[in-house]
Amino acid sequence: MLFARSETIRLYLKNKQVTDEQTDTWIEVPKELTAYERELALKVFKNSKIEISEVEGRRSAFVDLASLEVIPYEFLARIIKAWSESVPVTIENLKQVEAITLLNIWQYLRELYALG
Repeated sequence: MLFARSETIRLYLKNKQVTDEQTDTWIEVPKELTAYERELALKVFKNSKIEISEVEGRRSAFVDLASLEVIPYEFLARIIKAWSESVPVTIENLKQVEAITLLNIWQYLRELYALG
């Protein structure tokens, strides 16, 4: 099949973590990303590496800003198709989610979709 499947999977949350155990708290996301959705996710990592140099001491270091765990609200609002909350999935509502929970969801999705 050429196109990404429209199937979704439910990710359950417990103690701020994604878990295999079925719980009352969940989100529903696509089983596969479309090419466009993957492109949106990868923009988080684009131009995220910077070099810090000390010219005379010849020291240099590379820092990957993507590793600082910036939450991509627009991407998450697009791919979270449903959730256990009574309000719709919007950027504003995502900003109200507890930070560690949302970071853990983002980390899980990065692994699920092989985003690096």
